[in-house]
Amino acid sequence: ADEALYLMGEAQLAKKQPERAASTWQRLVESYPKSRFNVDAAMRAATLYGELDRPDDGRRLLERSNHASASAPQRARLFRMQADLARASGDWPAALYALALTRRDTSDATQLAELDAEIGELVDGRLREPDLDALARKLPHGPVSDRVNLELATRALARSDAAKARAALDRLPSQLSEADAATRDRLLARASDRAG
Repeated sequence: ADEALYLMGEAQLAKKQPERAASTWQRLVESYPKSRFNVDAAMRAATLYGELDRPDDGRRLLERSNHASASAPQRARLFRMQADLARASGDWPAALYALALTRRDTSDATQLAELDAEIGELVDGRLREPDLDALARKLPHGPVSDRVNLELATRALARSDAAKARAALDRLPSQLSEADAATRDRLLARASDRAG
């Protein structure tokens, strides 16, 4: 039954019926969560929803997919698609969260550098401090979480709030990249100067 739905979606797409294909693949995702076609159907339907200017429908479907059973590269593609659909909806916090998950499942150095640039653009230019603060508590530990906490500390110090800066810096792990460690040390010194 699940394979029949998957093939029906392909046939509908071949007949230039993208809405019907997306709906059929959505039915597969919702009715057969353990299907080997589940993640692929979710991604194909979400792509169509994005093309049909319905990014929120695509995001909801991807969230319901069985991504835990997918391989790391497939999860990275799924989370990347979630980030793109969140951007299309103007949901910058959701985009950053999905990019953090994409980064976690990506191993290619070139792709990581591209992700880091996109993450930097969101953290530095798109996200407001309350959004960053909420994300800091739910992001998976790693470079994106570190970047968010360093930005929170920077913004807190810009308005002379040493206590908030120190709280953000205290959430950082002891082991950071060389550049992040240097930034943390510089911000800690500034926080100490402001506090004391």
